[in-house]
Amino acid sequence: MNNRQPDKYIINNINQTYICFHNTSENYHTEPNPPYHRHDAYEIYLFIKGSLKMYIEDSYYQLSPGDMAIINPDELHRSIADDTVTYERIGLNIKQSVFDNLNTFNTNLLTCFHSHPHGMNNIIHLNKNEMEAFIEICDKLLAAQSSESYGNDLLCYSYLIQILVMTNNFYKNATSFNYVNLMPQVIRDTMKYIDDNLTGNIALENLSDQFGFNGNYLSSVFKKNTGLTLRNYIIEKRITLAKKILMQGASVSDACYQSGFNDYANFIRTFKKFTGISPGKYHG
Repeated sequence: MNNRQPDKYIINNINQTYICFHNTSENYHTEPNPPYHRHDAYEIYLFIKGSLKMYIEDSYYQLSPGDMAIINPDELHRSIADDTVTYERIGLNIKQSVFDNLNTFNTNLLTCFHSHPHGMNNIIHLNKNEMEAFIEICDKLLAAQSSESYGNDLLCYSYLIQILVMTNNFYKNATSFNYVNLMPQVIRDTMKYIDDNLTGNIALENLSDQFGFNGNYLSSVFKKNTGLTLRNYIIEKRITLAKKILMQGASVSDACYQSGFNDYANFIRTFKKFTGISPGKYHG
């Protein structure tokens, strides 16, 4: 399967160091079938009201009010809200630089993000009191962000610290991660096959032979469950692998071919499209 240019929205870059959001379906439009995507930031997402499907990597969950998703920058995800009922969510996207400034010798605020295996144990449930406390501080942060009062920048950081400490305590005290994974088995198997064979030639015929499904059917089911074509999903995974290889000090050429790309010029273009910078300047 060749490496054509990816969908423009697989990675959603965050322009600010952090973003706090509190949206309802009455003031925020959601796509009916958004694609898998990832951010160049960590995400905390609290589902408050409505009906919501949350997809993270090879898992799909039906969330209940009070469910909180904790998502790393390299974890593909999407959420689909039922537009027939009122929907409400609150949360944050936070860049690595914020944690670099806030972490101390005794307190690593990234602990809740790094304590779970990739694409697993991302969802915890908050009780009513925990929900109310989280929403209250997030709303205070939003108010401080829109204020021009003296010291509002410091107030923002104080609320942000409280939110992150609170979230880490929620995750640390979570008693169960037994959420039912509703992702069709053929999609989970396809994703695993892609991960296991990422550096080789992955053709649609290989996938058809592996799983015994017609190629067009498999492509259609994959797109329905991820919002992405198989080709663009593979490209995204290869870019993620290339970033890790570059972080280990490899050359751009080595990162290209070791991550499954077979065209150097296309790798340069695609990497820059995904990350915003050329692979030669990437340092993570």
